[in-house]
Amino acid sequence: MTKVSIIVPVYESPNFIEPFFKFFHQNPLPNGIELIIVDNGSTDIFYNELVTQGESIINCNIYRYSEKQSSYAARNFGVSQSKGQVLAFTDFDCILSKSYIDLLLTIDINPKNIISGKVELFFIKNNVYEFFDNHYYLDQKRYSTNKKGATANLVVPKLIFEDLNGFSEFTSGGDGEFCHRVNLNGYGFEYNEDLIIGHPARNSLKDHLIKAKRIGIGTGQFFLSHNNSKVKKIFTVSKNLLLIPFPFYPIKIGIKIFHENHLNFNNFFKLIFLLYKVSFFQRINIIKTILKS
Repeated sequence: MTKVSIIVPVYESPNFIEPFFKFFHQNPLPNGIELIIVDNGSTDIFYNELVTQGESIINCNIYRYSEKQSSYAARNFGVSQSKGQVLAFTDFDCILSKSYIDLLLTIDINPKNIISGKVELFFIKNNVYEFFDNHYYLDQKRYSTNKKGATANLVVPKLIFEDLNGFSEFTSGGDGEFCHRVNLNGYGFEYNEDLIIGHPARNSLKDHLIKAKRIGIGTGQFFLSHNNSKVKKIFTVSKNLLLIPFPFYPIKIGIKIFHENHLNFNNFFKLIFLLYKVSFFQRINIIKTILKS
């Protein structure tokens, strides 16, 4: 009987094929765990490579879902194909470990609780973009204080997932919205420090701007899913316009990075530019998404 289904969405990520599958070649999955990878509309070349790699992995199934461009839509489809009573969500750019797999089989799962695990970011280039990523995203322990967890490392009993009708199929932020509904419906939340997954830090301006745009669109979609009031729309658009020249939270993060990493003059200005660019992309895409409605 399958206890756990690991659900992984993917879209056009050739650089991560080798590191992702390397783990499963070295550590065959036990019979209690299945791996479900859902390609979300990649090219035939990438999809065919996924299938080739998946065929050599025990308990691995590759699916293609292109009806909607959304990692959350792909996750929902993956769940519909799963056999496990427990769903373990992670991402294709994450690095799993044997201790993570072992813990999935032995962890005491409360059927009324979801669990978030630790995401350990690691550096490749050791540059200012990685320093920013390390402080700005995927701090699961910080997220857990608000009873939220990212799908980079989130474990959900299938009964809860089905009761809540899965993820809202946003561009980004579907995990936060799902956790919001978990709390509203009386389910519990746990944070497990020992449930660890590795994740490479973003190391370029381009990667951060892609992420910022996606977050902005997803935040706007989340707002629209909970608000129909014209007054609230005007207020939210106005607030985000005001925050474009005054990105208070990114500046706070920037000060922390500057003090911890003793940046030189060149990297200091790279960081300032990054802070404002990320904030601008997020805010402007929140505004665009709301105004399109």
